[in-house]
Amino acid sequence: MRKRICITCIVLFTHLVLTDQTPRAAEEEAGETPTAAEEDAGERLIDPSVTFPNRKGPVRSRNQFPLNLPFLNFAPENHILLPAGGILVDVLYSQTNTFAKTSGIIEGRQAGQRRRFRESDFDKVIANNPGEDQFFFDLEVSRISSLISFGISDDALVDIEIPYLFIGGGVWDGPIEAFHDAAGTGQFGRDTFPINRSVFALFLDGVKFFRSGFNYSGIGDIVVSFKYYLHRGAGFPPKVSVRAALKLPTGDPDKLLGSGSTDFGLDFSATVLESRNNSVLVDLGAVYPGDWELVPGLDPEPIYSAVVSWEFVPSGAPNVSFILQDLVQTPTFGSSTDTELGEVSHETTAGLKFGSVEHTVWTFAVTENHTGFDNNVDLHIHVGVLSACC
Repeated sequence: MRKRICITCIVLFTHLVLTDQTPRAAEEEAGETPTAAEEDAGERLIDPSVTFPNRKGPVRSRNQFPLNLPFLNFAPENHILLPAGGILVDVLYSQTNTFAKTSGIIEGRQAGQRRRFRESDFDKVIANNPGEDQFFFDLEVSRISSLISFGISDDALVDIEIPYLFIGGGVWDGPIEAFHDAAGTGQFGRDTFPINRSVFALFLDGVKFFRSGFNYSGIGDIVVSFKYYLHRGAGFPPKVSVRAALKLPTGDPDKLLGSGSTDFGLDFSATVLESRNNSVLVDLGAVYPGDWELVPGLDPEPIYSAVVSWEFVPSGAPNVSFILQDLVQTPTFGSSTDTELGEVSHETTAGLKFGSVEHTVWTFAVTENHTGFDNNVDLHIHVGVLSACC
């Protein structure tokens, strides 16, 4: 099966307001200016909020594939240095386009001849392929995630994430097809279906769900999490944290805005290296999902994820950094299907961060999905603003 390339364009605007002095400023005021040797030491640990706020850390995005979206997913994140009483507000806009299907979906269709995909068409595909699972996802998701963090001590904080979602046909089908034409890659069956018309068709383990032509919006499932720093600051490793999260069933499951049940998850994150030029973060997550109210016949399985992220900051360009990270995630319904939906998702991301003005960070990244052609989204676009008051 051909590999699918997922292109991620991420723009992250970061604004940080500090009322206290930075550690370096306090040292200089006290006359304790670092020596040249200390300045040049490659392994000298630094606080990323001193010279380039929130510069270090992975590309922050969660999985928005239709079978992952209703459930709790951990997004790798920076180790924000938020003191007791500090407040951080992070608003992130994510746009994803998904076109994923089994091979039987386009049987009998001719390139360039667009026809709607109706439930009767899906029933025919199921009948023509007895004993086989089938799926077809052709939709877009826009997700506005408002994350508010409260520092309850110097070592602990509480997060509340309130997502607002738009799920439907979207607007990216035309530009994506134009890109495919320009690149000469072919359309993979896209040009046999109407542009910007949503389809969610699933037949797994004898359970069928079908819906098309929908456009939904509303608040999704709210997530409350608690993060505790086991270690932060100088030493090895520089920063280690654990996070416990609870997803509440606040989204309407009939509109695909949530699962209709509570999920619980645990996350372990460690910045195993944080020097003037290099930062390496490891993030391990485990999610234990509840039932999916929309499709009660399917049993979600625990979702495990692992991320390794490396960021390099050139000595001559302190406001620029290069990122390379790898994500591995298990499927939500792995034992329920022998299709690509049951395969582990493996993605590698290469990105660039740079600060154009003070306290503003831009990030651009490209992601390739290594495993399977149809177990992840096709296009990720993220735009966000982060503001902190300490």
